[in-house]
Amino acid sequence: MAVGRPSKLDTLNMEAVELLAKKGFTDKEMAKVFGVTEQTFNNWKKKNKSFFESLKDWKSVADERVERSLYERAVGYSHPDTKFATYEGKITDSQEYIKHYAPDPTAIIFWLKNRKREEWKDRWEDDQESKDEQITKLEISVVTPDGNTANSD
Repeated sequence: MAVGRPSKLDTLNMEAVELLAKKGFTDKEMAKVFGVTEQTFNNWKKKNKSFFESLKDWKSVADERVERSLYERAVGYSHPDTKFATYEGKITDSQEYIKHYAPDPTAIIFWLKNRKREEWKDRWEDDQESKDEQITKLEISVVTPDGNTANSD
């Protein structure tokens, strides 16, 4: 015989969990929606493998949407849009057109550094000789009132 109150997991609306996970809610946000702590939510995942696997699958839907959006930002994309003309707060005309977005360099860099890590990572040499080559000497030049230049080393 189990001691204590019954788990809310048994009465949890799984359709609601699925919807929230697919919309990108975090575990902490979902726990708040269902009136439990994040720790309780994590305990449910540990105790119920089916719940954990379903949650992981549902979250992957949101992840795939974000990945697709990053890809589209990296390569550029187009979509149908509508322009509206208004006069005194009323729409007087509308026109359909194709809106174009150019590739975004930040998205390109992010994509390449993660997908082609070996070819696009920032390269830092660890040997002392390379470090010595990277160090540059700071030279300060001062112009005196008579127009001569005095260098400081």
